[in-house]
Amino acid sequence: MTGRLALARLLVAGDRSARLRLLGVIAGVMVGVALFLLLVAASQAFGVRNERSTWKDVYTSTPGYRDLEPGTVLTHEEAAVVAGLDHYGGRTISVVLVATRPDTTFTLPGGTPAPPPGRYVASPALAQVLAEAPADRLADRYGAPAGTLAPLTVEGPDSLVLVRGAEQPEVLAWSGRADPQVVTRLVGTDYASDAYRVVAVVGAVAVLVPVALLVAVVTDLGAAQRAERFATLRLIGATPGTVAGVAALETVATTLPGAVLGTGLYVALVPVAARLEIGTSTFYPTDLLTTPAVVAATVAGVVVGSAAVAWWRARRADLGPLGAQRERSEQPARPVTLLPLGIGVAGLAAAPAASTLPFEVLWPVVVAAVVVNMLGVLWAGPYPTAVAARVLAARARTAPGVIGYNWLVQHPRAAFRAVGGLVVAVYAVTVF
Repeated sequence: MTGRLALARLLVAGDRSARLRLLGVIAGVMVGVALFLLLVAASQAFGVRNERSTWKDVYTSTPGYRDLEPGTVLTHEEAAVVAGLDHYGGRTISVVLVATRPDTTFTLPGGTPAPPPGRYVASPALAQVLAEAPADRLADRYGAPAGTLAPLTVEGPDSLVLVRGAEQPEVLAWSGRADPQVVTRLVGTDYASDAYRVVAVVGAVAVLVPVALLVAVVTDLGAAQRAERFATLRLIGATPGTVAGVAALETVATTLPGAVLGTGLYVALVPVAARLEIGTSTFYPTDLLTTPAVVAATVAGVVVGSAAVAWWRARRADLGPLGAQRERSEQPARPVTLLPLGIGVAGLAAAPAASTLPFEVLWPVVVAAVVVNMLGVLWAGPYPTAVAARVLAARARTAPGVIGYNWLVQHPRAAFRAVGGLVVAVYAVTVF
């Protein structure tokens, strides 16, 4: 092991060019890991944000729901509510009227007590607007303040939400966004429907796959230089197993610092990414902080996965005992490689017809179709690359063109591997 570590150190930072390649791999892995963690955290945050943004709409799925009618007698656990909209300065304010009994135990999200008639509680952003606006133009509409909604009970730091206490007849007579209701709690929904839930999962897969490919590409920087160094190791007597072990250690030595720095970059980018506005507000920074378990799994997955691939490639590099590396001829790309992509496209095309199936059956099928699509593009890519190269080679009129196009004909997989991530990213955006 000591010998392999010394050899790995020689390969990783033996000269200036090796150190530059080292810095390139570390930087690439750092960016890839940071993007990956940001996207994972954002995909986890969407459902939570939607719950915080929909409780004020008072859906019919609200616990204890029943229509409010004249003469309805509330219990101490119930509230009569109706949701509506107000406007000020070109901005929309979500308003919820709430009527309760004096001895009520009903509370708003976050545990805030329901305001009594003539008083209101507002989100932090709206409370600031109310404080700055002339009272006769805005605050007088709602009465006197009775507190503030907890920050993490509304969609984001810019959300304008107000809950106003009222008498039951006023709630019944108010023309809101829906009919007045009697509820025991105000809760939101993570997704408006199962279709939105599927779209969210599909979107997460569509953006995470290209980022994972980015990490795979940058860890392969300087492949030709590494092959020469491995050939030298074979020339001085290293066994294929030793070379493979050195390749794995070299990859760990580059991807581990990159992955760790990537987590630091991710944390540093959270406040910047939180300023992105989606829906009615930007993000709370805490929305974009994923769990330590996800961070640890990401770092471990990048390091272990990259090392395993490097070991496997070194074992198959066909380096002879004299150090000569023979060019491996690729198997001709065949039309059968288009089959996985065709299966994935067929799965997506059949999804609307299968929409009547139970959600538990439908969503794994749709997600699997998307994953097969992404992988199918990578699997199918060499074949159209080879076909296009043959057409261009037949029309080439210069020596560089003839040599280049014929190299593509013989090595379509190696050529497509260099652009596969970009192709998948464009395809994912198009499909999504």
